[in-house]
Amino acid sequence: MAEKERLFKQYISEYTQCKDDDTREVVRQKIWDAFGEKRATLITDMTGFTQKSHQYGSVHYLSMIARVEEVVNEIVVSHEGVVVKCEADNTFSVFKDANQAIEASLSINKALEKENISLDEIFHVEVACGIAYGTILVLENDIYGQSVIIASKLGEDVAKKGEVLVSKEAFNSIDDSEYIKTPTTLELSKVEVECYYISKGSSC
Repeated sequence: MAEKERLFKQYISEYTQCKDDDTREVVRQKIWDAFGEKRATLITDMTGFTQKSHQYGSVHYLSMIARVEEVVNEIVVSHEGVVVKCEADNTFSVFKDANQAIEASLSINKALEKENISLDEIFHVEVACGIAYGTILVLENDIYGQSVIIASKLGEDVAKKGEVLVSKEAFNSIDDSEYIKTPTTLELSKVEVECYYISKGSSC
């Protein structure tokens, strides 16, 4: 087990064993001090995944997942981000700022759209993207925090194929002059969340 993961598990165990609120707060703060980072979280979700996997079988959908992971990894790295993990048809990446995450998500959709042109329709891949910004717990192979939850909800539950949905906090942290933005308010887990659909004009 990597040192960072070992230390995190140790602190979580300490937190669980605390006997009073004051001690628990000390350990909680220790966890955030050790692992907390302000990051933009980008989560992609492959649309139509369940239907295609049922229709064409495991080998087919695994080939599509491999394509998405290859494209996402290349583009995320080129935008100075890190792909933290891939789970089923989802990818989880972090960036130092939301502008990098937005640019990466737009590039991912554009790259997949370009690839699809040369492929048979049964191999077409589209993703939905959710982006949020805030302080999260960053481990070597996982991320935790409220903005991770929001990005997941936006990317997996709300955004449709080819869409980029950005939380208000992420949007407010960037220079938005080059983007076409459509504001909306969504109810996520009984909480209202302000966010924006983001795209670029044809001249950008």
